Amino acid sequence: MQAKRLEYTNEVLEALQAMGSLSGLKLGQIVCIGVDEVRKKLGEEKWARTEGLVASLIEKAITQLCDPKDRYIKCRDASFLIFFADTDRDKAVAISAGIAAAVSKALFGQDFAKGLTVSGVVKTAEGLKLDKAEDPYAVLETLRGKAHVQLIGVSPHPAPTAAPIGFAPEEELRKIRMAVDQDHSDLMKRLALIEDEPIVFKFLPVWRVSERLVHMFHCIPMRQSGTPDRPLWNYSVLGREPETDTIIELDVASMERGLLKLSESLLRGESNFLAPNIHFETLASRKGQAALLPILQKLPEQVGRRLFPNIMHIPDGVPEGRLRDVTGQLRHLTNKLSALIIPHKLSTDLAQILRRLHEGGIPGVFVRLHRNPSKEDLRWVFTAAERTKAMGGFAGVTGVTDDHAFQQLADSHVDYCAGPIFGGPFDDVPAPYAFDMVKTE
Repeated sequence: MQAKRLEYTNEVLEALQAMGSLSGLKLGQIVCIGVDEVRKKLGEEKWARTEGLVASLIEKAITQLCDPKDRYIKCRDASFLIFFADTDRDKAVAISAGIAAAVSKALFGQDFAKGLTVSGVVKTAEGLKLDKAEDPYAVLETLRGKAHVQLIGVSPHPAPTAAPIGFAPEEELRKIRMAVDQDHSDLMKRLALIEDEPIVFKFLPVWRVSERLVHMFHCIPMRQSGTPDRPLWNYSVLGREPETDTIIELDVASMERGLLKLSESLLRGESNFLAPNIHFETLASRKGQAALLPILQKLPEQVGRRLFPNIMHIPDGVPEGRLRDVTGQLRHLTNKLSALIIPHKLSTDLAQILRRLHEGGIPGVFVRLHRNPSKEDLRWVFTAAERTKAMGGFAGVTGVTDDHAFQQLADSHVDYCAGPIFGGPFDDVPAPYAFDMVKTE
């Protein structure tokens, strides 16, 4: 028989009642196997693909190691709560740490790999909550030391009334590793089968608020994921921590595609504009400048004036002089520049950032809006727009998805808005089109 998995809240309550009343329950009997560190280590993209596999590894280890009288339940993500029937806290924690250590090793292919964590349940004034998440190897080492002290009888504290720990974490760890070695191999094979689709370029509309008109478009790289997830956009199509050369190649390809479709639109007699994204690393490197600037230098002036480049991923702390040097040639070949601001990632004061951008030759800002913006979020956007315009710049917002935010922004100081609500994505640059609140009714 194996430890039983619980599916519903009432089953959890029944299991706790079987162990004893909540008031008499030894909290050491409840241990959480946490996955937050694994999720952080893999990144959101890989985690979305592997969450189910991680959960199956943990559950397999639980069923092979825990007692048939024990109970467990899968919680958020792939974390698990284990309810141990045995009241020996050290044994419960040791088993849990062994499970966590073995699964971490199976996932990352090496001993002492940081991954799953172990948390006990503690009682506070507010009620029960999880204690600090601990590294399983540190937990096992502590228990080994504790067992050694008890066995040789040199503990400075009174001898415990209970029998010495008879549980060997190393042996249990060995059992679990044998069980999950094949799972690690299977995991690697399955991950190799998950491939993303080729990169394509899409055009996203940018709404000019004062004119109630869409006649500017972002040219954005997009890649369909190999899983049923939302597609990847912008530089996320390159994966985690892409090389600078790869970023440059993507920027050049995006610029060429955008200019091709813009020129086709202009030849049709349509008065459109292009807002290409350019990574800071492309502009800051000689190789990037050598690849990108010759393309812009060949443009007729009337085409260059229709480009409003948006500089992405400007590092914190770049001085104004460096910004001005990096963007100097771009400013002479195109129209006004802008930079993307992500509010929750700001590390310095908004006024200081806006001043640094303005003095660095970047008069415009685009603020990325939360999916469900609160009143405070919108007020923050309005403040950023007012301060930017007070310095002679322009302000835009991206990520507009709902009517409420749209209506608020339509009556604000914001100059441009972008997001799914305005249509697209398009394969080509469409003819300019009017867009107003009546469109959303």
